[in-house]
Amino acid sequence: MKIKSAIFIIACALFLFTGTAGAQQDSTVKKYIINKDTVEIGTYYIIYLPDYKSYLGKITAVNNKTILVYSDGELMTIDKMDIVKIEDVKTGLFELSNRSKNQYKNKLFWSFGAGYAFRAKGNNSSSYDSYENGFNFHTNLLVTLSNNFGIRTDLDYIHFPGKDYSYNNYGGSGYIISYTGGSANTFLIKFNLALGSLHHKEPVNFCALLGLGTGAYFRTGRTSTDNSIIYGYSSYTYSGQTDFTIGASAGFNVSFRLSDKLRFYVEPQANAWSGNYPNFYIIKTGITLLGN
Repeated sequence: MKIKSAIFIIACALFLFTGTAGAQQDSTVKKYIINKDTVEIGTYYIIYLPDYKSYLGKITAVNNKTILVYSDGELMTIDKMDIVKIEDVKTGLFELSNRSKNQYKNKLFWSFGAGYAFRAKGNNSSSYDSYENGFNFHTNLLVTLSNNFGIRTDLDYIHFPGKDYSYNNYGGSGYIISYTGGSANTFLIKFNLALGSLHHKEPVNFCALLGLGTGAYFRTGRTSTDNSIIYGYSSYTYSGQTDFTIGASAGFNVSFRLSDKLRFYVEPQANAWSGNYPNFYIIKTGITLLGN
């Protein structure tokens, strides 16, 4: 009887020892560290991948290179190197909820820059309205209504220096007419539709721009000089004047993400304006500040 009791006690002790050791082993095996995130086998997580992808699923196995996840009724293998972050379901769902609320929240893009403006070929002007290529300073505000559509307001200052011009009025008779001075200083306001890729966190954004606008340009005085062998020398300066113009523009903007709040952009643009103001192309460049 004593022998049977001793055997029973030893068996119980062995069973308890084995169970405890097994539990300790399981707790060690179940937990893994993946990119600084601790996960447990058999638990549900939200797994974030590049390009804003995420999966809600149960981690069923882990090896050196991949994890096995049960999600939406299917088993999928995910490379550890592709994992951005792993979160528990409660924290992850809270972040996803906030992300979805802010996904289409209007974003403000403030831009400041300068550009080079040059006249379009075939844009004929009189000698009085002749201009050299010029420069531009500008600012604009883009409000995105979605990740692919926005409305932009532009304010531009453009300076075209007057082109010195002379010609022989009567062939070889020595009657020379010259024009000098007469630059154009212009202030324009335009309203544009922007269509393209406008997500503020993308490394590269691009969009097509179609705009309509109006403005005023002030022409400084331009001097006309007649120099003739027969009639002698005479000079007349036309007084400066202010004119108004309306027009349209089309452009293409490409911007590059420097940080969460700063981008760099390049924007070629074509402009057509009414009156004697020259049609022109312009290449703009500058920085963009992002706001909510």
